[in-house]
Amino acid sequence: DAERLIESLRAFAAGDAEAATAHGAASAQPKRVALLFPGQGGQRAGMGRELYDDEPVFRAAVDAAALVLDRELPAPLPELMFDAPAALLDRTDITQPVGCAFQLALLALARSVGLAPVAVIGHSVGDYAAAVAAAVMDGPTALLACALRGRLMQQRCAPGGMLVVA
Repeated sequence: DAERLIESLRAFAAGDAEAATAHGAASAQPKRVALLFPGQGGQRAGMGRELYDDEPVFRAAVDAAALVLDRELPAPLPELMFDAPAALLDRTDITQPVGCAFQLALLALARSVGLAPVAVIGHSVGDYAAAVAAAVMDGPTALLACALRGRLMQQRCAPGGMLVVA
């Protein structure tokens, strides 16, 4: 809270830095950042709710994506992103466009605070968000492509399984 912050700053200024206080020097050299956009599988019910509630840039990007995906999804994008049961969100035809919208909203938020990646890479459906980040594709095209991809995969691919061996 604000009171604790003020106490910590006063202690630090008096030379009595506590364990929770970190300090250092800022580098004049800008940091080089690369972004990795993951594929399907990282989704969870409620993902991004706090960002949507607290960050206007994130909310605007989700709302813009919702307009594009309105006819492609069985329910409004924010409802699927924040309130859908996990079983629905795990369906390929839902999770791929929802995941792409989430990643594009995160990209918009990152850019709004000055994060400019020098490299991007995507895995699977994350390729679409990476293509937008690299200015190879625009957001609406990426969203519609993800929706089509997810729908085709849901319709054409039989359920499968995966085994991981360490």
